[in-house]
Amino acid sequence: MTGAGRKVQLLLLVMALVFAATQLSDIAPKLLRQSHERGHIWTAHLAAQSPELWDWIHQNGEEFGSGGIWRYNDGLKGTGVVRYVNHQPKYDRLADMSCSVGIILSALREGNPAAEHVGSDISRLMVNKTRSRCPQCRAEQFDLGSFKRPAGERVDYVFPGTFDYVLVSDVLIYIAWGGWPPLLLRICPPCRQMALSDQRVWMERVKAITRRKVVFSDHQNNAIAIEMLKALGAVYDARYGVYLIEGTAGADGSRNQSTAS
Repeated sequence: MTGAGRKVQLLLLVMALVFAATQLSDIAPKLLRQSHERGHIWTAHLAAQSPELWDWIHQNGEEFGSGGIWRYNDGLKGTGVVRYVNHQPKYDRLADMSCSVGIILSALREGNPAAEHVGSDISRLMVNKTRSRCPQCRAEQFDLGSFKRPAGERVDYVFPGTFDYVLVSDVLIYIAWGGWPPLLLRICPPCRQMALSDQRVWMERVKAITRRKVVFSDHQNNAIAIEMLKALGAVYDARYGVYLIEGTAGADGSRNQSTAS
């Protein structure tokens, strides 16, 4: 097949996937109800994008016990992200941008109570659980993928200043990069390639609020998340099982204004 033929084939594939994505948004509520009835509520994350839908997932996930649908428990205190940060010099400010129920954030505060600890999650339910678990921490509802709060405020409005460390754990595969639903990003390699430019912009925004390191969990060795991290220049630290990227914020706390908006 010629190069032009392959381009036409790819264009047709993309058009088909876009059509499928629009249809998915129409049938998603029915699929989610069926998923819940069959005990497979976790599959809802393949389409979940809105804060309301994530609240729905977590609310129904409580049926599975206090740890929710993903079985959150104190084992998170021993994850590579926590071990890595605890083995670094003391820090003044740290942000966990996917804090869920706040286990990692509260564990880190126990080790460095003088520092400011900030958490965010797309789900209001998770934010409230973080606030209950760590009253001394600040937690806000924030959509990491769009880098905005549901009300539209930017990250510099919600979380002014910069951080020594920014943590991103087990969340990359749940984001609609480039507008592609997570399900399509899983099954369509060309879609992932087209989403890379959106991911690069996102990474620059994260780096712009980070003074030392952006610390990513290994995302349970998910191949798609690791593919993304490597494409964006993250370096794997085998000692702790985390991926690292250097921040670009100034040591004096100034943001990189060209990428922070």
